[in-house]
Amino acid sequence: MPRILKAMEDNTVTLKLSLQRALLGEVTENLIAVTARIDGLKILIRAYYDQQAMESETERISIVATEVIADFPDSFSVEEQVRLIGLVDDLEVLDFWAYRRSTV
Repeated sequence: MPRILKAMEDNTVTLKLSLQRALLGEVTENLIAVTARIDGLKILIRAYYDQQAMESETERISIVATEVIADFPDSFSVEEQVRLIGLVDDLEVLDFWAYRRSTV
């Protein structure tokens, strides 16, 4: 496997493990799903809620993003998005699901 592909695969594994750890204790009953993607040096974390997320919930996702980015070199950046979801069909997976409520 070429070195660049191996590095990309390693970053994806690191993101999956980091996000799982960061979500511990941060999942609220309003949270439906969390998905993520890594594209080069940019990490995107998207959280879906079934009701308008309260400020404390958006802060939790920011904390999750902060914990995730701490596991990567300084050259990486992270963006978090919070989405209100109307229908299950509106859920869009990025690269993988880090969390998905069983009722979805």
